[in-house]
Amino acid sequence: MHVVFATSECVPFAKTGGLADTIDEWNADEGIGTGFKFSGLSTTALLEAIDRALGAFENKQDWRKLMLNGMARDDGWPQPAREYAAVYEEAASRRA
Repeated sequence: MHVVFATSECVPFAKTGGLADTIDEWNADEGIGTGFKFSGLSTTALLEAIDRALGAFENKQDWRKLMLNGMARDDGWPQPAREYAAVYEEAASRRA
């Protein structure tokens, strides 16, 4: 599902966990973030997140930046694999 967000102009909106682990909350002041998150099962939390999303949507320049941030994000395996290999090599060198 995240691939759809990353390759299109969709802005993800998710509850914590799962997909939310790959979303950085939008910060309009800094122009960073990839979507909107909320936690818990309360209607208040959901409505607050919707309000934040609508606020961003009202500013077309911010919304475009938000979409581009999401499309530029790399959640593929190459980088985590390199990081894992580096940790493994460090651990192996300490055992030797």
